[in-house]
Amino acid sequence: MSAGSILLLVALIPLLGSFHILLMDKKDFSINVKLASVWTAAFAFLLSMILFFLAKESFLFFDISFLINGISTYMIAITTFLILISVIIGCDEIKNNVRQFHVTVLFLESLLVMLFSTADILVFYVLLELVLVIAFMLLGVFAKDSICASKFFIILSIGAIFLFFGVIYLIETTGITEINVLSEYTFTQEQKNFIFAMFFIGFAHQMALFPLHIWLPDSHTKPPISISIILAGILLKIGAFGMITIVLPIIKCINKCMQEYIFIAAIFTIAYATLAAITQRDIKRMVAYVSIIQTATIVIGIFSYNVDGVFGAFFNMIAHSFVVATMLIIIRIIENHFGKRNVEGISVVLPSKMALTPILAIISVPLLPCFVGNFLIISGSFCRHAFLSSGLCFLIACSVLYGLKTYHNMFFGENNQKKSKLTNIECVCLYPAVLCTVIIGVVPDRVLHLVKDELYKICSVELR
Repeated sequence: MSAGSILLLVALIPLLGSFHILLMDKKDFSINVKLASVWTAAFAFLLSMILFFLAKESFLFFDISFLINGISTYMIAITTFLILISVIIGCDEIKNNVRQFHVTVLFLESLLVMLFSTADILVFYVLLELVLVIAFMLLGVFAKDSICASKFFIILSIGAIFLFFGVIYLIETTGITEINVLSEYTFTQEQKNFIFAMFFIGFAHQMALFPLHIWLPDSHTKPPISISIILAGILLKIGAFGMITIVLPIIKCINKCMQEYIFIAAIFTIAYATLAAITQRDIKRMVAYVSIIQTATIVIGIFSYNVDGVFGAFFNMIAHSFVVATMLIIIRIIENHFGKRNVEGISVVLPSKMALTPILAIISVPLLPCFVGNFLIISGSFCRHAFLSSGLCFLIACSVLYGLKTYHNMFFGENNQKKSKLTNIECVCLYPAVLCTVIIGVVPDRVLHLVKDELYKICSVELR
């Protein structure tokens, strides 16, 4: 079976599963919905693993260009894995609107698989809009906070308007929608500046750069953990994915002054989010600010226009997905056993080493993934702006303050006497997430090996 056929199956199976759940009768409704959802997500994940190791391929489906390469297969694999984790947690966490949750999540998975594999810029934009609508529905129903959902939709829709102008301008100027063909088109410097401004502002909303970040803390904190995993682990990466696969190949270069502004904005975002993370008492909100820090660091790596920087940015995209998912699973375990997430002395339930792994990753300890990504980003950006890169290095070192503070509060406070063991669902979600976090930190060269050709091609540009 070809890679294109498997990709279509990965995209269609969640869609068919969501329709199947939608048409289920009321008899033994809840358990059947959960089983159908878990098996559908598991089958899609297994197929994505097969796709991960197949040869690269581009193909047309209904005259729409799709591309299977190292970058897209990584994003699809991460999507199917985290959706599977989300569905499993949701079986235990979601008590009301069970059918709506599973139908919506599986439909969202199908859209994300197509979004990460399409090579048509207009289709990419349409899919992105649909993803935002579905995410808004999830927040509106399950976060039970209309302000949070409205803030999410309004701010990201404003970013989508800038993307819309950029896409329309590209199509009107060139008459081309395929991204790989657009990358070969010769634009004037004025055209490049306009296109870059539209796409960068649009994706900056997705990546929550200051002051466009205000949707993220509430959107990550208010909904259930199963939805927070999708938002933090997958949706937050769409902006970085678009910058790497659309902005860099099409624009190819930006002037040094614009690069300095981007670096300053990203470092200011990191400084603000670091201070906010240190002051947080709510561990889930602290994780939201960590996400802001990581996305701003990724922006610096992408626009360093350096091999090390771009490789580090992509590696941090992968690393953050697993690290934040692991942290959120741990928060869910704490909530499940203690009824709230801010408790002390939880080692009676949760093995301290399991919780320590993502926290050490957050503070960039060697042999864990964020260290590798941050090291490459600092190395790549230092060649461009030594002073700003030194500031970035200092701010990354400050992550020790909120990382160890969180760990201390969780495990070294007054011992909680409520003893219990991890449930089967908690073990199934936690252990694979921790294992993936450790593996990608220990063997980063194997992780980057599958994307090196695409990233080297993207990096074959020079700053003007």
